[in-house]
Amino acid sequence: MIRKLRGAVLLLAVAMLATGCFAGAASGGGDIGRLRAVLSFPPSRALSPWSDDAFLLTRLGVAEPLVELDAGGAPVPGLAESWTRVNETTWRFRLRGGVKFHDGTVFTAQHAATSLTKATAASPVPRALKGLGLTAAAEGDHDLVVTTGKPDPTLPQRLSSPNLVILAPSAYRADKVDPVGPVRVRSC
Repeated sequence: MIRKLRGAVLLLAVAMLATGCFAGAASGGGDIGRLRAVLSFPPSRALSPWSDDAFLLTRLGVAEPLVELDAGGAPVPGLAESWTRVNETTWRFRLRGGVKFHDGTVFTAQHAATSLTKATAASPVPRALKGLGLTAAAEGDHDLVVTTGKPDPTLPQRLSSPNLVILAPSAYRADKVDPVGPVRVRSC
């Protein structure tokens, strides 16, 4: 009983503090059109998909990988609507049409190739790509060819990693990635 009461009091306190975060926007000051989210902990690397923050990007629904996993761990379509294994080291992914990034840019295979290529050059390299020797190339607007240095029958599962979300070209600046622009972390 005491444990339930403590939990209820804690939940109420968090709710009261969280509503304070939105008071400025509701009263007219604040970023019109900008989504605000209350997180239990601040991002550690400005929401970079190449860090542990990648999980937040997918859970907040602001970024998607090419492939997702169903409840049983089987790969299902994400930004890629289908894929085929061409040979031991090459896969062809057919990408969804009609997709736009948050900045209005139309999603193409070149954007997917660029995102994966930049992830292979990230420091540290995302675990899903480590030692894989992955290269990605666009063939037209909707076909992406992914090649690995050695046979990898689990490549579709690897591409479901939150560290491998596909971002708009505007997210890449020099040697870093910034999916949302300046991130302001504010204590409530």
